[in-house]
Amino acid sequence: MLLINEVDVRDWLFRIINENFGRDLRSMKDDQGEMNLFGLHIHLSARDMVYMFYLIEKKFDIMLNEDDVDNDRFYTINGLIDIITSKLI
Repeated sequence: MLLINEVDVRDWLFRIINENFGRDLRSMKDDQGEMNLFGLHIHLSARDMVYMFYLIEKKFDIMLNEDDVDNDRFYTINGLIDIITSKLI
């Protein structure tokens, strides 16, 4: 199991979103971590989120389940960080 902290997860998410979906989130302020990934500012598609799901499972060697995806937190940067780090403990 990987020993990784929230900053590492956040940096990885920012890099993956930039590389795969062309959204540069590096200038995102801390309070913007609660913005919906489907919203106007980030504007990922459902297909993008399915790919993110795959990338997250592969990178962190974790299994995301239906409860994770049904959780509104799955659709924000801070929520994804929380879900990922909780599965790495």
